[in-house]
Amino acid sequence: MEMIILYMAFKVLSNITKGMIKDALLELLQNTPYEKITVTALCKQSEITRATFYLHYNNIDDVLEELLDDALRLTELDAIQP
Repeated sequence: MEMIILYMAFKVLSNITKGMIKDALLELLQNTPYEKITVTALCKQSEITRATFYLHYNNIDDVLEELLDDALRLTELDAIQP
């Protein structure tokens, strides 16, 4: 039972951290071309360490891909709801 609670807590924290990283990327994209955004800048904007970034993603492309998947999922949900 204790392991299940720890796992659930990790998943919740992981989702929060990923949300912070994705939000930071969107903020940076407002003033910086995608090609010029670095992991360092993304970590600074999201107030996390590089180790935390790499715990969740391999590179910035993975963050962008997840953002696009999220947007597509929301679009699909909107399409099936009346």
